[in-house]
Amino acid sequence: MYRFLSDNRTPGGASQGYAFQNTPAPGDITIAGILAINGHGTGVEYNNSNEDPNFHGSLSNTVLSLRAIVYNRGTGKYEAKTFHRDEEDTDVFLTHMGRLLITEVTLQAVPNFNLRCRSYTNVSWKELFHENANNSALTVASILDRYGRMETIWFPFTEYPWLKIWENSPTKPPESKATTGPYNYAFADQIPVIGSRLIKAIVNDSPNLVPSFGQFQYCLVDLALDGKLTSVELKNAMSKNDADSSELDLSTTPASVIRLNDLWGPAWHTLLYVKKSTLRVTANGYAIHLPRADVQKMIHDFVQKYQSLAKEYAQRGLYPMAGPMEIRVTGLEETGSLKTRNGQKPKPPAISALTKSSTSDSKVDTAVWLDLLTLPGAPASNALYREIEQWLYDRYPTAEMRSEWSKGWGYTDDKGPWTDSDILRTKIPASFAKTPRSFASTVRIMQEYDPMNLYSNAMLDELLQ
Repeated sequence: MYRFLSDNRTPGGASQGYAFQNTPAPGDITIAGILAINGHGTGVEYNNSNEDPNFHGSLSNTVLSLRAIVYNRGTGKYEAKTFHRDEEDTDVFLTHMGRLLITEVTLQAVPNFNLRCRSYTNVSWKELFHENANNSALTVASILDRYGRMETIWFPFTEYPWLKIWENSPTKPPESKATTGPYNYAFADQIPVIGSRLIKAIVNDSPNLVPSFGQFQYCLVDLALDGKLTSVELKNAMSKNDADSSELDLSTTPASVIRLNDLWGPAWHTLLYVKKSTLRVTANGYAIHLPRADVQKMIHDFVQKYQSLAKEYAQRGLYPMAGPMEIRVTGLEETGSLKTRNGQKPKPPAISALTKSSTSDSKVDTAVWLDLLTLPGAPASNALYREIEQWLYDRYPTAEMRSEWSKGWGYTDDKGPWTDSDILRTKIPASFAKTPRSFASTVRIMQEYDPMNLYSNAMLDELLQ
């Protein structure tokens, strides 16, 4: 899809092709999957930005029309039907979590553009997540104000997150490496045998090695990004030592290295970097709505809570977080620039995590996405996720605390995600009670278009009742 858009040169169209302003990091998921869970990227308005603020939300919000298989009460059959964005019920289909069946969509794209993506592994989390937004030029808020796009990947028990900053750059800076396609971080996409064994040992036998594993992940990223270690050298070093040692021989530096900390090319080349071969992890995920001015303080408070819980669990001999904390920031769903048939402003996706509630302050315009990753089966991870989830619900208004549909949420200690009946039946419906279409109305319309529950499952039955 991304390549087709980028290569499109239809007469009268954009000479540089097309793109989406924000896209999820995984490039192997389907269009249907992205839209079902309102897949998002990272990006907000910034100083001197020439981007359309209406497209800083999810990809679900770019849908102009769709075709779905729905129940026709007149014929008593399921039939294909086209829905245009300016029609009354279309918003229900835009984020449906698999509860409806869509076969075709028309999306609104933007002219293709180039991004420079710089990676840093030498900015302390204390500076990046400082309480004061104006503490330095390297706080999250300062970076957003200047560049609009950023992401942090912070491995547990390490000092320096992997910080990515994307910058709109029509021409290639002399010091940047031009990309030839997406997935430019091969070192993260191929897990060698020793890595798999180490991961398995951490999860099943020695969770006390999690701090060391966090350091290992950071060092791998730091070395590979700076060109000190390419994916080939890394694999060879690990294979060489796999038979008789857990030590890595990194003493030799190749004469010609590939530096990955400064990349430039079409936007989708740097925005897509997760493949099917990337390490499988489990994650919880939430989007917190708040005014842009409160982003830095919110992230600071969350990081402090995370650090406190990690320390508390470690004192009990538990290390549930074997993967990184990831933070992204986006705008909310805005529909003013959508090219509808009648030119009117349509409703946003009904239950998108980025659809604003009418009860929220007018200054609420931003979402902070929080993901905590670990390895499946990590001891006490459900308990940690439940504590973090409850802390977020206690701290922020229900209308501004949203579950990320593609991740884990609604945790219980013994059963894991999607099992807390209070969150499924009360908190999540309440978070959409005052959106342009309420949760109850969304559920009712979904049921009208699929009265036989052909597209449902046990978890959706519990959530959508």
